[in-house]
Amino acid sequence: GGAIIFEIPNFSSLKAKRDGGDARYSPKVDVKGVLWKVSVSRAPDGLQVILHCLANQLTNFRISANADVIIICHRDYSENHVYEDIPCLFSEQHSCNRVYSSRWEDFISNGWGFIRDDQVTFEIRFRITDMKGIKYYNRIDFHLEDPRSDVKLLIKGVRISAKIHASKQILAVHSSVFQAMFFGGFDEQNKDEVELKNIDPNEFVDVLNVLYPPYEKITCKTMLIGYDYDS
Repeated sequence: GGAIIFEIPNFSSLKAKRDGGDARYSPKVDVKGVLWKVSVSRAPDGLQVILHCLANQLTNFRISANADVIIICHRDYSENHVYEDIPCLFSEQHSCNRVYSSRWEDFISNGWGFIRDDQVTFEIRFRITDMKGIKYYNRIDFHLEDPRSDVKLLIKGVRISAKIHASKQILAVHSSVFQAMFFGGFDEQNKDEVELKNIDPNEFVDVLNVLYPPYEKITCKTMLIGYDYDS
């Protein structure tokens, strides 16, 4: 699966398409060898959030996914609006799916608590349930709990936060800071939840994707690839 956290500044200035407005696009993320992004725009019938599959160079592919849309309530995070298990289907002919829509007037209402300093934050999480026509190697979804992880990192950026599950040993191997933090006698060594401030969660996940390279599970088939039967 994957997650895109999308902060939109100057939200109230988002123009409707009929007034020449354009969509705001999130940074791209790589999930299972395919790039994804989110767009937010004002359509004639209100606000809409669209998940885009950027596999334009491929043909005869088909991806099924389920998406969750979380709209951050800055007044009280316990009041976040969550829309779960939205079915999505992507193909060469259909590369995007609308995952959320709302009347503009309702969304910008101060009563919902979505807007702070004229900024809105969306988090879109999606799980790929079926993929055909694309070769990929698995990546770890750091937003999900994993028995191989031994620390939860509470990544607190300037405006957004995320909980990341990781391994102290892997982090320490690649970073002297984490080596000292987790194995240098500091308090964090015995904690299973550590807070990191002023770090962008999306950028931190990008770093983890480098530290944890794509993998393919070992099976009889993968072990025999490249084996010289005549040797």
